[in-house]
Amino acid sequence: MGHRIITWRYCWALLVGSLVVLGLGGCGGVLSLQPKGPAAERIAELWWFQLLLALPFLLAVIILLLLAIRRNQRNDDTPRRSHGMRMIIWGGAVLPALAMLALMSFMIGTLVDVTEPVNRAELSIDVEGELWWWKIGYSNGEETIFTANEIHIPAGEPVALELSSDNVIHSFWVPELHGKRDLIPGNPSRFWIQADQPGTYHGQCAEFCGAQHAKMHFLVIAHEREDFMVWLEQERQPARLLIEGDGNFSGQQAFFDTGCSSCHTIRGTNAAGVVGPDLTHLASRIDIAAGTLSNVTGNLSAWIVDSQQFKPGNLMPPMPLQPDDLLDITGYLQSLS
Repeated sequence: MGHRIITWRYCWALLVGSLVVLGLGGCGGVLSLQPKGPAAERIAELWWFQLLLALPFLLAVIILLLLAIRRNQRNDDTPRRSHGMRMIIWGGAVLPALAMLALMSFMIGTLVDVTEPVNRAELSIDVEGELWWWKIGYSNGEETIFTANEIHIPAGEPVALELSSDNVIHSFWVPELHGKRDLIPGNPSRFWIQADQPGTYHGQCAEFCGAQHAKMHFLVIAHEREDFMVWLEQERQPARLLIEGDGNFSGQQAFFDTGCSSCHTIRGTNAAGVVGPDLTHLASRIDIAAGTLSNVTGNLSAWIVDSQQFKPGNLMPPMPLQPDDLLDITGYLQSLS
């Protein structure tokens, strides 16, 4: 009797657990699955269609499992041939085939809808996967400006993304806006996203790409069209080259003297390194180190001194700076808004 109760409880727990997991799969969080754009909406519709299509089969299998357990507990081994072949034909072949045909039709329609936006994308942004951060480029035909780990877009319209990688395979994923797209070295690809409303949407590399794959986040920040143009114009402005007597001049000088300029670019100065992110407007960014740390004074100083304690294996070496130099460099970088 005890064995029978445990078996029934196990089956019911399996059923309830499955439904709970499926139901909570799209709940909000840092990486939310709630659709906030037309492509994500279409993908979500496919997911719900697949779920509703699969539920009757899941319930049928569980019911048959329970009936089999009950029959076994009664020691009823008498074969029953009346409906066996009919059940095999319909339950094992005809109905699954019809279900798969319906799912395939829905899936093909979804693929067609999400491959290209309804309206042509007027804005194109370059997105390059690095180790382990995202290099974002905006070009106006004459020059390209770069930022890092934040993709700013106008809301309510499609934006084309030119995806590439020169190191390993990465995967670009903003679940609220679209599906995943791999960045394969030597094989640039075109993708698109669209946010229905202004807001901040979290993205993540979804392909294991090395030691700090899990700390390769990025943000998509959608603005009203006018606000986006203001942001873009501000981003195009170079930093001011400071001269002796200016505030933060000592920080600028320490930035060059300690070798930071060999890896980082600050437009408007002689810093033209390409190994690390462009720092021209670092102070305006929400996070540093691809979402690893919030962009505040203490985190920035700690990252400069020893980034390896936060992100082991990244390409920035420890910087054994004197306290005064560290304070000066941190102050200078925080003035780059």
